[in-house]
Amino acid sequence: MIVIKNLTTTIYGKSLFQDMSIIVHQGQKIGIIGPNGCGKSTLLKIIAGHIKPDQGSVSLDKEIVGYLPQQIEADEQNTLEDYLELHAHPQGWVLLGKLALDDIDLTQNIHSLSGGQKTRLALIKTLYANPTVLLMDEPTNNLDSNGIEWLESFIQQFPGSVLIVSHDRAFLNATVSRIVEFDPVNNRIEEYRGNYDGYLAERDARRAQWEKNYELQQREKRRLEQWLALKRQEASIFVDPAKGRQVRMMEKRIQREIYDKAIAKPTDNKIMKRSRFSGNAHSGKLLLRVLSLSKSFDGHPLFRDISFEIRGHDRYHIAGSNGTGKSSLLKIIMGQTNSDNGTIEHGENVRVGYFSQENDTLDTTKTILDEIMKSNTSLTLEKARAVLGSFLFPADDIYKTIGSLSFGERVRLSFAKLMQKEHDLLILDEPTNHLDIPSREAIEHALEQYQGGILVVSHDRYFLKQLGELVECELENGKLKGSGMII
Repeated sequence: MIVIKNLTTTIYGKSLFQDMSIIVHQGQKIGIIGPNGCGKSTLLKIIAGHIKPDQGSVSLDKEIVGYLPQQIEADEQNTLEDYLELHAHPQGWVLLGKLALDDIDLTQNIHSLSGGQKTRLALIKTLYANPTVLLMDEPTNNLDSNGIEWLESFIQQFPGSVLIVSHDRAFLNATVSRIVEFDPVNNRIEEYRGNYDGYLAERDARRAQWEKNYELQQREKRRLEQWLALKRQEASIFVDPAKGRQVRMMEKRIQREIYDKAIAKPTDNKIMKRSRFSGNAHSGKLLLRVLSLSKSFDGHPLFRDISFEIRGHDRYHIAGSNGTGKSSLLKIIMGQTNSDNGTIEHGENVRVGYFSQENDTLDTTKTILDEIMKSNTSLTLEKARAVLGSFLFPADDIYKTIGSLSFGERVRLSFAKLMQKEHDLLILDEPTNHLDIPSREAIEHALEQYQGGILVVSHDRYFLKQLGELVECELENGKLKGSGMII
């Protein structure tokens, strides 16, 4: 059992949480959600003992804690064998097999691994201590679909407690039975039973009841205050001790029933305003045709003889394991990387918008304001400020350089740029990476309303579900398999 009592923490002068108390019972699987910067990762670090709170306590009651951070903590030049310290931890050999890494070359350097492989290696080291509690911070980042499914199964079978900070809604649905939500605007920590879908239903019901109770109290407050004002006026005109007693009794009643039990007005978290992607490709219009495309790296074939086309309002999802070439395919289509063979043809006057998961379309030396102004030369300074504000960039931040931004901020800026022009086709490479749930929902809504074609690479199953009917294709063993787009 973990008992968190009256926890208060401030980071760089910003209060993250005050007097927070949570109990984690043995074997519970808990998802921790909330907007970026609200203190979710900080809470895990406090439980792990990496950070001390300003006030409060964390009692672990003989629990052994294993902490899996967002980024692997290792010298990128170390070999896998050095990182795992297999000579000192022979159980690592067994864990390599359990985590489907028994065929990996242990002499290669850490930097050569995929993000999913790094996550599994970090988990192996975490399991050396035989933890009874796992703390996992965004564990699905960089995992492909197979990796996510494997991690879901691992968590479901893990006998101890698990606390997961994640924005992956489908992953939370599959792994947790309790949600803890950080609500920094209303200064609340709310707990919900069930997975993410259960949380959504209960959250909406609680919010509706909260708003109803607030309105009822405000109505009663106005009624009592109007009655009190009238009696005060009467008492000032007529000398009557009874009226004075009525006034004093009503003052006490209002204090007791209204002021002492005041219900705070529900306030929404500051989220990205719902914007829209402009563009409207007519049905049947050729947007993109790829013929006999092949690509190799260092003499090793990545994919070969790929052919497909996209028309009108078609929406296609390309799936595949890490390293199969999905991002490389999109970069070749966008002219950022050369192919070995094949041709790429765009329809007449087709305007293509591209989102890169590396956000390498941003100039890190420019300011936020310069970058958005460059995306649309017709923007006035006032309009540019309004656009950036709707993407959660306050006035004080617009002169920051892009190189100083977090990954989530860069993603929001990339979308702000993308929405400044009309596009007939959107090509999106892992567009929800690093976004919190409210921001993902805003992007999903914009894409739902979009009237052009979409070609998307994503492992975010919840996001893909919101896009409506998709043609599913998979890049596997160098071939693109699927239906509808293949020619």
